[in-house]
Amino acid sequence: MNFSDLVEKLTAVVGEEFVHTAPEALRTYDCDALTIYKGTPGAVVIPGSTEEIRQIARLCHEAKVPLIARGAGTCLSGGATPAPGGVLLVTMRMNRILEIDYENLIARVQPGVINLHLSNETRPHGFHYAPDPSSQMACTIGGNAAENSGGAHCLKYGMTTNHIQAMTVVLSNGEILHLGSDGDEAPGLDLRGIFVGSEGTFALMTELTVRLTPNPEGVRTMLTTFASVGDACQTVSDVIAAGAVPAAMELMDRYTVEAIEKVMTRDLKRGNTS
Repeated sequence: MNFSDLVEKLTAVVGEEFVHTAPEALRTYDCDALTIYKGTPGAVVIPGSTEEIRQIARLCHEAKVPLIARGAGTCLSGGATPAPGGVLLVTMRMNRILEIDYENLIARVQPGVINLHLSNETRPHGFHYAPDPSSQMACTIGGNAAENSGGAHCLKYGMTTNHIQAMTVVLSNGEILHLGSDGDEAPGLDLRGIFVGSEGTFALMTELTVRLTPNPEGVRTMLTTFASVGDACQTVSDVIAAGAVPAAMELMDRYTVEAIEKVMTRDLKRGNTS
């Protein structure tokens, strides 16, 4: 099967609107946030379901064409860098929250759901999705799981792998697997834990069951100054050793603090208190 035949078959799967081969369109996807590494894919395919991903994987497997997955492309590790001449599969169409089960503290989502959108949906009910990469306003849960990414709150709540309970994945040959369980433990090997953080090298994630975390009763933010970086680092160790695990602790130099204070002062003058 030559590449033109492959593109024709991919188009039959997802529709002409969701296959891009024009050079100007491909340039949009030639890297993730790690821009020093780039690759121009031969085609970009944007599926809308697990079944479409299954067919795409099978076709690429038969054609022996590399298949790389991409979410929002915000990662800084090169995980979404396309294979030159290969197929780039973008999951942004698969962006639905399929189910929220507050009784069992889980939600079932498609991989293209924006990280922060799930917390925005559940926060009024007293819950949130704890992993919080700095790009959570744009990054997707599928990408977070593929990279095992997380933000400052991972200090208290753990990395993304601690919050993914089950997933549906498609192997390179098109086979569909269901890993993990909606409960706390699944029998047998923890294949779910192996797939989280595998950066798409094992399979394509098409559905995820994630854990919801109760909102804290209160939030307090403190700013402390130190004479040296060493003193600040030692204080972090002392706080943890004392058994007080905060939601987050961040180290900022003087120039960063001054920049933040300028922005906050400007916003207050404009009446923006958010």
